[in-house]
Amino acid sequence: MHRPTRDQSPKGKIPQRWLYHLGVRRGTADAKSGIHYNTNNPGLPLLLSLQTGPQPSALVERYLQELVAAPEAQQRLYLNAFAAGYKEGMRRQGKPPVIPVLVLPAPRLTDIGIALLQYMMDHNETLPPMATSEDMEKALRRYVADTRTFIDPISGLLYLPNPALSGAHLAAVANPASAVCAYQPIIGRDGRRAVLFLDGNVRKVTKAGWGKLRQQMEMPQR
Repeated sequence: MHRPTRDQSPKGKIPQRWLYHLGVRRGTADAKSGIHYNTNNPGLPLLLSLQTGPQPSALVERYLQELVAAPEAQQRLYLNAFAAGYKEGMRRQGKPPVIPVLVLPAPRLTDIGIALLQYMMDHNETLPPMATSEDMEKALRRYVADTRTFIDPISGLLYLPNPALSGAHLAAVANPASAVCAYQPIIGRDGRRAVLFLDGNVRKVTKAGWGKLRQQMEMPQR
């Protein structure tokens, strides 16, 4: 595995692509040895991977400091990148996914969030075309195992993307934790709607909460 040096990584930042490949390596090793960590809480295997891997000690110390000091939304991005790689490492060894990266009310939206993360890592942290549901599906199809991932199982309709983020760079988004990426096309029977945020989190929001999010992101009314 290629290892970034002190000069290859911006000071104070952990490259998400590097974390993903670190996760692949750890997931592969754990699959071979029969160890299954709960990827709903990927912090433990990430810390173990940093402390026991071949990375230079100075690099590990800097990355650990960044992991602890980073805002919650940034920490979630780091952990999701590692957890996505961990799942991929398990998959390469013929092991079924252990536990989804996040246990959430809409697993398919969670998978879309992982696909978005992988796309951004392959495209210099730039989001895919998301003007329409079809654009998002076309861009992310290679990153999902099942094309039904893009279909809301409640309504049978495609999940809707936030066109305001189409082609945007991650650095241009002030707060990924509140930036809507995709969402259910209809409100559920419980009066709430599942929403995927840019930090990978999925939450169910009320009709009133959705109205506020839509206004903040300048999205079309649904």
